[in-house]
Amino acid sequence: MDEQPGGGGVGAPRQPPPQQQQQGSNSSGANPSIGGGGGGIMVPHQQDELPRPQQQYTIPGILHYIQHEWARFEMERAHWEVERAELQVSTISLAVI
Repeated sequence: MDEQPGGGGVGAPRQPPPQQQQQGSNSSGANPSIGGGGGGIMVPHQQDELPRPQQQYTIPGILHYIQHEWARFEMERAHWEVERAELQVSTISLAVI
């Protein structure tokens, strides 16, 4: 049979699982939930998360990146224009034949 962990057998009222202890001070005793509704997911509050590596963006670094990407874009565009011109020549030569 399906015996519940709270005791009792078939027909006995099901007891809710014990709530997890909350870190920090919460005088109302209610756990915060996502979604604001009564059926939200319980999320324990963790203040001791692993530190994230901080990325240092500098103005010279940003400018270098933008200039690099701009040069790459210009080079690709020049290749596309050459390829386009070659395709136009080949289509014209096919149309003449």
